Amino acid sequence: TIDGCEHGTHVAGIAAGKGDAFSGVAKEASVIAVQVFSEFTLIEECGETVPCGRTFRDDYNQGLSHVYGLRGNHAIASVNMSLGSGLYSDQSLCDSDRASTKAQIDLLRSAGIATVVASGNEGYVNALSGPACVSTAISVGATWDVSGWKLDCDTDLSVVDKVACFSN
Repeated sequence: TIDGCEHGTHVAGIAAGKGDAFSGVAKEASVIAVQVFSEFTLIEECGETVPCGRTFRDDYNQGLSHVYGLRGNHAIASVNMSLGSGLYSDQSLCDSDRASTKAQIDLLRSAGIATVVASGNEGYVNALSGPACVSTAISVGATWDVSGWKLDCDTDLSVVDKVACFSN
């Protein structure tokens, strides 16, 4: 298996899972999966775990364009992008550096489709990963839903609804 490939399935379950004991946030929703990742096999590209999945900006921009093209045949409320790279504390720099992605997000927005992007997991309080940093994207981070947990990045025990220490 490729490290990280289960993440999209997990996020889809949080969004649209429907079960007897637990359901997702929008349990009546459908999911359209769009593959934007490639397999990387070098430790210099992956870090500790090889092989790994990574994405190129052009690939996820094409994925956004593909979703825009599906809007006539499907009622699409939002796009989820649980990916990111880089850190931006200046939103105008982000918009400039990621102009091609901003253009795709703006196009989706003009069609009433929200683009929701993971803020990143580096624990920064003054920066977001790209493309969450794009001014017209909706960035989302992690919060605790259970109190009493403690991770290496915590200075105290977790508190319900508090931003998790690892989340940007």
